[in-house]
Amino acid sequence: MKLEIESRLIAEYKELFPLVDIMKDKTKSCMYWGIDCEDGWAPILETVFKKFMLLKDKPILAQVKEKFGTLHIYLDNETDEASKIVEEAEIASEHICEICGEPGYLRRNNGWYMVRCENHHQEFLEKMKK
Repeated sequence: MKLEIESRLIAEYKELFPLVDIMKDKTKSCMYWGIDCEDGWAPILETVFKKFMLLKDKPILAQVKEKFGTLHIYLDNETDEASKIVEEAEIASEHICEICGEPGYLRRNNGWYMVRCENHHQEFLEKMKK
């Protein structure tokens, strides 16, 4: 994710990132790698973070990344409410291009799983030919 988008999300939802100093040490936090997905999923994350802020017990984000083609959000102090929000987001990511946020499909290409719109899927295939 672009640094400016990531920085804005962390600043706006700082209650979900209370250990921001630990994020600087890869031996203490998986968040060292930041929000590890492309910009197309930023609107999904924004929705998730807004929903988290409405919870009485706000979760702490332990890791946010793409895994096997879809969005995965790992939490410290996870509750049933927070788990449901995460599950909804992960399912939504199966249908939204990780690159641009347009409708997409979960695809398997050269052993990699990814959610891409038709344009970004074709772009990937062209890069693989080179």
